[in-house]
Amino acid sequence: MQKRNDVIGVILVIVGLGAAVVFFSFFYDGSLPSRDTAPALGESAGLVNRGKRVARNCIACHDLTRAKKKDRIGPPLWGVVGKPSGISPDFKYSRAHMIKSNEGLLWNEENLDRYLQNPKAFIPGNWMAFAGIKVDEERWALLAYLKTL
Repeated sequence: MQKRNDVIGVILVIVGLGAAVVFFSFFYDGSLPSRDTAPALGESAGLVNRGKRVARNCIACHDLTRAKKKDRIGPPLWGVVGKPSGISPDFKYSRAHMIKSNEGLLWNEENLDRYLQNPKAFIPGNWMAFAGIKVDEERWALLAYLKTL
């Protein structure tokens, strides 16, 4: 009886690992861009690297590559810093987001910081199903990384 329980346990572990691999491969395509150049002035390599780690939370919904290889439920984030909001072609933004875009919302560091802290408070009614990044240092690291894209 003990050997049977051991076999069942091994099978469950294998099935669980297989499910984890399938889940991870579905949401992560290995496409986080590498940083080939030095960080921008004022940005430490450590901060950018920390931001790259934080950005792993974004890849389930956003493409972070220059090639925009993957259609995601969120708009691509390559080059987002400094650009007007709501301009990604072929992406359907929420009505609330388009209202802000039409008002001239620019994704500068200040606006991105406020948005990433609490997306629903910054643009009430937007579709982003993300509660935000409450830890300032993590948000700032993500911003430092996004500036390198």
